[in-house]
Amino acid sequence: MRTIEGMTPAVSPAEARAEVERRGRAQIVGVAADLLESNVALRSLQVGEQVPDGELLDLEGRTLGLRDLLNEGPLVLGFHPGRWCSFSSELLRTLDARAAKIHELGASIAAVSSQTVASSRKAAERMGLGFALLSDPENALGRGFGLAYDLPEELRWAYRKLGVDLPAYRGGERFELLVPATYVITPSGEIVSRFVQPDARARLELSDVLSALEKEQAA
Repeated sequence: MRTIEGMTPAVSPAEARAEVERRGRAQIVGVAADLLESNVALRSLQVGEQVPDGELLDLEGRTLGLRDLLNEGPLVLGFHPGRWCSFSSELLRTLDARAAKIHELGASIAAVSSQTVASSRKAAERMGLGFALLSDPENALGRGFGLAYDLPEELRWAYRKLGVDLPAYRGGERFELLVPATYVITPSGEIVSRFVQPDARARLELSDVLSALEKEQAA
């Protein structure tokens, strides 16, 4: 039986996976704490700031800019790690549950990750979302928003043991992730609402998103 570092070999695969998950989750929480201490939420783009433009890929691999999306009206823009992450799925389902109301308020929705187009396409097919899933393979836009960070070396083992090959999902070599975030952006590119939380267990309050859109609609 293949052994896992720090464990005795006399365990079943299910027990080994459970131990990896336990240890991995504990370390993930530690990374979240480190990110909180690094003030990544304060260093990311704030309300009132202008967003950078950036090139993204749609599910067909076609290039479009963030400005192209803003030309259609206000935008609710979510950043998430990728389809392998349960917290990402929860964010996407939360946005999808209120998509009709968001569209009613004249806004569109897009979710960005650094996963490949193929991975985004699989997520879209599995979840049946009513909005665009876009790929930012080099995390250029994520870095522009101040949301990208390198996964610490001491945590990479847990992802590998759990079968999560981050470089493969991203189509590159870097172990880089995005802090989960949701922005409301006006057509002029101004941020009017933001939710940036390094602890992925924190929940997005969609009431804040809807309130920002209502104010924008009334302006």
